[in-house]
Amino acid sequence: MTPTGRPTKPWAPAARRAAWVVVAVLFVVTWLLVRALGSDGGTQEASRALPSGSSSSRSVASPQAPQKASPKAAASSPSRARASTRSTSGARATAWPTCDAVGLPEQARRTASLIHAGGPFPYARNDGVTFRNAERLLPARPDGYYREYTVTTPGSPDRGTRRIITGGDPPTDPPDWYYTADHYQSFCQVTGR
Repeated sequence: MTPTGRPTKPWAPAARRAAWVVVAVLFVVTWLLVRALGSDGGTQEASRALPSGSSSSRSVASPQAPQKASPKAAASSPSRARASTRSTSGARATAWPTCDAVGLPEQARRTASLIHAGGPFPYARNDGVTFRNAERLLPARPDGYYREYTVTTPGSPDRGTRRIITGGDPPTDPPDWYYTADHYQSFCQVTGR
C-alpha cells in the first residue's frame, strides 16, 4: 500500500520506462528517415548533386524524353519541376529548367548588365546581398555563395517578385545564374549570357 492508501504496482515504473524507450526509438527512427530522404522525398539530395556550370540547351530534361521549351515561355514561367534520374553509380543526377538570357524580360537583361558593371543598382540596400537559398531549390552551396538582384517590375509599387540570383566569384562575372519570376517559388538556370 502507498501512503495514500492505494495498492502498489511494482511494474508501473518499468512500464513507464519501457514506454519512454519506445517513444525515443520511434523519434530516432523518424529523424533518421527524414534526414536520409529529406522532407521532400529526396529531391533535396538531388539538388545537392547538381553540377555547377551552364548548359547551352534550352530543353527541360525528363526521365522519358527531352521537351523543348521556347525561351520566352521559359523566362515567363520557369518550371519548378526538376527531373531526376539515377546514374550508373547510383547517385541522383538532376536536370534544371533552363532559360536563354535573350528570352528573359528586358528588365532582367538590364539587371544582368548592371551586375556585369558592378552597379549601381536601383535597390542598393537589397541588391547584391547574400541569398540564403532558404527554399533549398538551388544547389546546396556554402553560405555567401549566392547573391540576389532585383529585376524591376513595371507598375509594381515595390520590388516585385522577379529576381536574378548569381553564384560564385567574381561578383561581376559569376559562373552560376538563375532567374525567378515568382519570388523564389521556381527557378530556371540562365544560359547564353
